[in-house]
Amino acid sequence: MTAVDQNDRRASFANYGAGCVDISAPGTRIVSTQVHEPRQAGFDQPYGGYFNGTSVAASVVSGSVALIWALDRNLTPRQIQNILLESSFPIDDLNPGLFGKLGRGRIDAARAVHRTALGRRSDTEPIPVTTASLLPPGTGNRLVAAAAGPGRAPEIRLFTDAGLFIRGFSAFPDSFRGGISLAVGNFDGNARSSLVAGALSGGAPHVRIFNVNTVNIGGFYAYDNAFRGGVQVATGDIDGDGRDEIVTGAGPGGGPHVRVFTSQGVSKGNFFVTDSGYRGGIDVACADLDGDGRAEIVVSHGSGSAARLGVFDGQGTELAEFAPVGLSGRGSLSVSAVDLNGDGRAEIVALREGGNGSRYAYAGDGTPLGSFGEGDPIAGLALASVGLPGNTVEIPTRTVWGSPVQTTPQVTIRSQAGPFGFVPFEPGFRGGVEAAFVEAGQ
Repeated sequence: MTAVDQNDRRASFANYGAGCVDISAPGTRIVSTQVHEPRQAGFDQPYGGYFNGTSVAASVVSGSVALIWALDRNLTPRQIQNILLESSFPIDDLNPGLFGKLGRGRIDAARAVHRTALGRRSDTEPIPVTTASLLPPGTGNRLVAAAAGPGRAPEIRLFTDAGLFIRGFSAFPDSFRGGISLAVGNFDGNARSSLVAGALSGGAPHVRIFNVNTVNIGGFYAYDNAFRGGVQVATGDIDGDGRDEIVTGAGPGGGPHVRVFTSQGVSKGNFFVTDSGYRGGIDVACADLDGDGRAEIVVSHGSGSAARLGVFDGQGTELAEFAPVGLSGRGSLSVSAVDLNGDGRAEIVALREGGNGSRYAYAGDGTPLGSFGEGDPIAGLALASVGLPGNTVEIPTRTVWGSPVQTTPQVTIRSQAGPFGFVPFEPGFRGGVEAAFVEAGQ
């Protein structure tokens, strides 16, 4: 948080930034209680002022939290955070040049308390809050969704593409710490505005679907509900009907089993990508690799020198299988499929867990295209050649990437203007982040 003055303008001493400030609070000329010692000069009054500082602003936030919690002690910290953010007063127009850098707005304690009180009345319907209504003026329709990996609460957070936090929610019970596999789908034929979460290791193989307003709209178990190895998820229009299907892959301990579902959880097919005795877990991605209007399924399995990438159609027919050139190391592979060069055909992108942080790109037939790291510049830059001298691929499209385990949690947005990154979770978190673009809707 940061501090503003009595005119809702940034205090001269206060810091700012889209990726590090969630909300602003009054922090100048504050009258408050103080140490009271009647016999000691300077402390003979119970009240004093005018105090300045972000520490003063922080106490306003803390006091507002206390008022909310006093009204409803069943609220979780995340719910209280969302109430404060969603009821804040917009101040971007009062701070030219700082759009989105002072958080969602200035805290409005009265509005937050009123909203909490309304929520407790049995005769009052919950106040619907759309994500689009929370966006600062001038914000585009495209948001970034970031999901936490193992080691923390199973939270998905939504940000503007400038890194401004909008809202967050738990995809699974807060006690679950196994991490989330994240995908974004178009299930109504109009927009990629649905979030698909798969429970990773330690949880039942539960897939849950949320709309962009964080409302749970569906879910199912992808495998036997006694399985605890986790489920990877991906989305893509496999049958070419304009609506995405959900693709799942079994985590460690399960067979190399891929399943395809509708958004209602109806099975549309399944297959094994290698020997059914394999138990190392698989990762899945889904995108149109050949431009025919139907998505292919990309699967990674194995580790070290035995790691392989496979491409399958929706019926499980193998279209390609290859060793990932350039990806040295002993860890398993995470895989995605993204149209890097804007030609209407997605490329396969693989990352070695525990590797050097570089991602390697391949054509749908396995031809290696190049590699890029977290901080590589991208404006006018082609992917570095891997074994193919002179092979260059321009990258005009805008893409978003998370970060692997054992690294600082980071979301990186790549475009011709260059890479931009922000930290979506606590800087000390090391469980990895999955990220995707999602449309905010109306």
